[in-house]
Amino acid sequence: MPNDHDTLENANFILKGRMSAPTLFVEGYTQLTLGASFAKILFHNVIESRTAGAPELRRAEQYLALPTVQAIELAHLLLRTAKIVQTQMLNGLSAAEQEQVKAMLRDFQPGGQEAPPPMSEIEKNKLN
Repeated sequence: MPNDHDTLENANFILKGRMSAPTLFVEGYTQLTLGASFAKILFHNVIESRTAGAPELRRAEQYLALPTVQAIELAHLLLRTAKIVQTQMLNGLSAAEQEQVKAMLRDFQPGGQEAPPPMSEIEKNKLN
């Protein structure tokens, strides 16, 4: 099967339409629930910033429910990838944001090592 640049094919699966999937931009998440079966995350955008007399106003954009194991796997992959690309990722952040990200990554640094262990083939495939 020829590669049409919108299909990702590897030994485990074929994913069609990956580049034509809709993009949903969100500024943050408001709620996170982890249960034995499912994890649920409510994502939002800010529609009005907080002022001295009023709270920030947010609009719910997406309510994501996925199996808990896959949610934890996603969090793990995000942290491992962030650790690997840390130098490049930090370049565009303010000094305060850089310190915040570094502190979060230190919390999940395995065994105090400087670099995370090599990624498995499954983790590498999920980055594509």
